[in-house]
Amino acid sequence: MENASIKMNLSAFVHVITSMKGKNGNPVEGIFIPFEKNNIFKGTKGMYIDLVGFPIRNKNTDSRDTHIIKQSFTKEVREAMTK
Repeated sequence: MENASIKMNLSAFVHVITSMKGKNGNPVEGIFIPFEKNNIFKGTKGMYIDLVGFPIRNKNTDSRDTHIIKQSFTKEVREAMTK
């Protein structure tokens, strides 16, 4: 199987960009992503989101992209979402 390369736009999550002091006292910019608002769950070995991949049907010939990956939600969460 061939390796896959994935880029995830973290700003698509509900987030806050913030700055705080690092260990050396210099400011460090980062992104804060709340668990509950983004359906992130805590497992025994880390924090996770459910993802699902769909093949791209009408692919541009000059693109190396083969799939679209989206966050997967329960039926209840999907139905509670607004447009």
